[in-house]
Amino acid sequence: MVVKGPKIYVEPPGPRAREIIEKHKRYIATTTHDPENLPLVIERGEGVWLYDVDGNMYLDFASSISASNLGYPTHPEVKSVVIEMLNVLAHAAGTDFFNPYQVALAEKLIRISPGTFSKKVFLCNSGTEANEAAIKLLRHSTGRKYFIAFIGAFHGRTMGSLSLTASKPVQRKTYMPMMDGVIHVPYPNPYRNPWHIDGYEHPDDLINMIIEYIDYWIFQHFVSPDDVAGIFFEPIQGEGGYVVPPRNFFIELHRLAKKYD
Repeated sequence: MVVKGPKIYVEPPGPRAREIIEKHKRYIATTTHDPENLPLVIERGEGVWLYDVDGNMYLDFASSISASNLGYPTHPEVKSVVIEMLNVLAHAAGTDFFNPYQVALAEKLIRISPGTFSKKVFLCNSGTEANEAAIKLLRHSTGRKYFIAFIGAFHGRTMGSLSLTASKPVQRKTYMPMMDGVIHVPYPNPYRNPWHIDGYEHPDDLINMIIEYIDYWIFQHFVSPDDVAGIFFEPIQGEGGYVVPPRNFFIELHRLAKKYD
């Protein structure tokens, strides 16, 4: 098999990249770009290969970031559907007007998602918006005001979702005070946790310690479970370090939640 890359013709950032990075600094307000550690100015993509403005070729192991993982360029099937939709109806303000496409999507999501209970779909533009909507929905529907979230979590950067986020101090540093009512507890990190439990060798011990921490120390000493509207969690923590919890943790967390439902 012949591998066509990666290929570096100009040490990044090259002259064109430096020019664009300087313009970016001048014209664009940003929060996450790091020209010192990631000085790449991507011009186009082809499969797993990315090409910068100076002609360098990179092998992408990350498929962009987070939910932006449609590939380079977008898969032909996805691209054709997007083009077809643009030719039919580019935008219909689904918050105010009915259209058949949102209904069809919601119907399918309900059909393929687990659970036999009654469901409805609320469409959002991002994970951050979804968490903001969940905060409002939970407080409105339960009449309760507290949430439990986990240390190391990332749920967004708007004020409500940022209050749930606890992955890096810099994300919250200049925005205090946060939204009231969020209680952060340790995440079941098998490698690094407050009790120094080896969660790989003794996963049940770690699970039990986290559940006991919430059930006893939080619910008996800090806030009544009757005042907790919901628990926010990542099945695998991302920005917190790609932490995979013990296999049965969420079974036990669900059991604890149902205990006080």
